[in-house]
Amino acid sequence: MVRRRRLSVWKRSAEGTNESCLRRAEIHEGYEGPEYTLYIERPQGVLLLVLLARADEEKELRQNLEWVGQTLYLVNIDQLRRAF
Repeated sequence: MVRRRRLSVWKRSAEGTNESCLRRAEIHEGYEGPEYTLYIERPQGVLLLVLLARADEEKELRQNLEWVGQTLYLVNIDQLRRAF
């Protein structure tokens, strides 16, 4: 049986509506830790990151994933061409 629980949601607005969602799920009885899914929607596109965390590392890894979601800066492909 899969139990799903949303942990936190934060929304920011810079260039329109930017939404992010972090979800925690117990994915399998045999795996001793949760799965975290981070969904980030920005005008440039959508980013989906999945993290499988061992129970003993869960807190630290979740904090790292939240940091990625809060500090992520997505660019358009034309912005990359100018940088190189």
